[in-house]
Amino acid sequence: MARFENTPVTDLLVVGAGVAGLSAALEAAAMGLEVVVVDAEATYGGASAISGGGCLLVGTPVQAALGIEDSVQLALSDWSACGGPTADLIWAKHYLEHSTGDVYDWCESLGITWAQDLVSHVGNSVPRFHKPIGSGARIVAAICGRLRQLPIGWQLDTRVVHLEPGGGRILATLSASRGQRGTIEARAVLVATGGFASNLSMLRAQPRLARLDNLLCGSSYTSDGSGLALLEEFGAQIVNLDEVWIYPIGTPNYRFPGMSRGLAVRGIYDEIWVNRDGRRFHDENNRGGVAGSAALLDQPGATAWGIFDSREAEHLLLLDDGYFGTSEYIAPHRREEFFSHSPFVWRSDSIAGLAEKVGIPVAPLEDAVSEFNQAIRLGQEVDPATGRDLRDARPIQSPPFYGIQYQPLAQKTFGGVRTDLGCRVLSTAGAPIPGLYAAGEVAGMAGGHINGTAALEGTMFGPCLFSGRVAGITAAADHRGRFSTG
Repeated sequence: MARFENTPVTDLLVVGAGVAGLSAALEAAAMGLEVVVVDAEATYGGASAISGGGCLLVGTPVQAALGIEDSVQLALSDWSACGGPTADLIWAKHYLEHSTGDVYDWCESLGITWAQDLVSHVGNSVPRFHKPIGSGARIVAAICGRLRQLPIGWQLDTRVVHLEPGGGRILATLSASRGQRGTIEARAVLVATGGFASNLSMLRAQPRLARLDNLLCGSSYTSDGSGLALLEEFGAQIVNLDEVWIYPIGTPNYRFPGMSRGLAVRGIYDEIWVNRDGRRFHDENNRGGVAGSAALLDQPGATAWGIFDSREAEHLLLLDDGYFGTSEYIAPHRREEFFSHSPFVWRSDSIAGLAEKVGIPVAPLEDAVSEFNQAIRLGQEVDPATGRDLRDARPIQSPPFYGIQYQPLAQKTFGGVRTDLGCRVLSTAGAPIPGLYAAGEVAGMAGGHINGTAALEGTMFGPCLFSGRVAGITAAADHRGRFSTG
């Protein structure tokens, strides 16, 4: 494709305006590059803006204040044990070594405040999960606040549909949602378009997921794998696409045509999970992508029902669709709308009536609720049925009683385009492709597959932010080196 006479030229074209792309744009522009940011959505943020923004960090002031002794080596050992042999431990170590300075401190320099308590998630020897006040949306807004002080070009509601090299530059073909098309010529392109957790066909093409007929899409609507397609056409090396992070607390979004998209059910703690036989099968406190998902996928039909009462219903938070609220704001009237309209939610004034509505056996469900309540009333600290910690649990006793059907929810994709430690995209032969960079989930959070088959909580948002910063700095440094030598 020949360059048009009126084709604009920029130093760096950033494709994707999630936390990786925004961080990259900020670093590159701060180092003097002319930057244009393109995103398929009408606003910035992508999946990052609906994320809790929690980060696994090592050696932070919060850990020190709480007397928690941690180290990169200990964290790397936990990372390896969780992710298995396909985890990229070189990239993982690189991230862990820089996590405090380049994520924690950097976010604080943008005005972010970190919560002063830490959550201990499965797989971690010590607590490392740091939550920013205001969640991922606050970090995205803080980065954009700095970007507004720089001469950044923006092309929102626009997709990059083709990349073509030529003459030491890359020509990008753009298509806006209103049908307009155009081109932009860049000395370098940085792809940060996210993964493919919203592309059901692409998800089901992965061998591990082919059997899951009830798999739900998560993430932002534009996480459709388009960035991977652009990079693959460019000769990039793509790896580990079958490694997808699934949460067990998805329920179909009745507002979405075909209900193939899911809502993540949060805020519910005093509930029990039962399978089609009305029997409990798992410690409901471990509801993450490691133990929780494994337990759900082992059940008949890879499905289960969360059973809770009216007190818990008041805390229900539905994520992945801002219509129902965010991690910082619950919309009570929309929550009631969900209870009334979703065909995957039932309620009744009795446990027996709930079981009949759900379609599971009455007696086992009544027994499960009764045994759970009795253990709490007796002051037992450990649930005899599942080993669950009951010290802060409340009985399920205040009608009406609710049941939500849970299905596996694809939230993140762990594989992607391979890069070196500078986020330069690697070809199928393993060599850096000149002028091409990638960061964030399109690069498996960082490097191609920083996580393996599973992940410690907090190893997604943090590495996306970090790899974005690395990519922007590298692109600027390469630009300077290229033009300083002629």
